Amino acid sequence: VHYYYFFNWGPDSYHGRKAIESMNSMHGRYFIHNDGMKYVLLNGAFSVIDSLAVIGHRPLHRNERLGYFHTHVNMGQGMNIQELTHDWDEMYSWFQGMNKSLSAYAPQKRRMWLAIEDNFDRAAKVPGWFSRFRRLMEVSAMDDTLRSALGSGRPSDRKIEFCRAIVRGANRYRASLPKGPYI
Repeated sequence: VHYYYFFNWGPDSYHGRKAIESMNSMHGRYFIHNDGMKYVLLNGAFSVIDSLAVIGHRPLHRNERLGYFHTHVNMGQGMNIQELTHDWDEMYSWFQGMNKSLSAYAPQKRRMWLAIEDNFDRAAKVPGWFSRFRRLMEVSAMDDTLRSALGSGRPSDRKIEFCRAIVRGANRYRASLPKGPYI
């Protein structure tokens, strides 16, 4: 909801300001190193963009990639995350460097990832079969450094193509729905 409000209404809107205020309140209860906050923010941008390049139904336009990236940077700056710039190459290089330096497998990384996934699914009452399916989609779209950190191997080309077909099918279904005003 925070992302939705910020992305759809913008940083200077009532909803955008409330989203930032709420995120700052949540994160402010803990000490989180700036590099940790920066990494999570850039992960939210670059991992989505990179994943869509792997299993998306179409290539993203340059403006879509840049818009998504710049909106994340704006959000991070609103959250007072330091050392963020709107320079794609600089931020992507920093993010990839962190990924490479942290790519060694450790059981606690996998446990943490699964715990976050399971807690989300439980809270949203997601059926178990759908959770397993979503994980297949996520692992198929991940880059090698993240899969390595989680102890996952690269899925077969057949599984990756299956994921692409699912995304294409979902997009066709969504396009077939009646058009209405955006709310």
